[in-house]
Amino acid sequence: DCDYRPIVIFDLKKYNYFSSKFELDNWLEAIVYLCNYIIKNLLLPGIVETWNIFLNLEGASMISVSGDLRVMISLMQNNFKGRLNQIY
Repeated sequence: DCDYRPIVIFDLKKYNYFSSKFELDNWLEAIVYLCNYIIKNLLLPGIVETWNIFLNLEGASMISVSGDLRVMISLMQNNFKGRLNQIY
């Protein structure tokens, strides 16, 4: 964005395709790794300290938005407080 915040894009179609190949714990470990990587390598202390998340829900109904997605967002909100700027 205009403030140089990193953008994380979560595509629900791709998650649904790969969700049967990996367990939820594997996804959560990957999210923690990604967030730590962003903090260490993409954020600048005092200048850029937050990120944005885009949820691509194209082709998904409210029923298909799984509880896994809620767990992932909750993980990021609880463990990386103050780092999330917005979820679109």
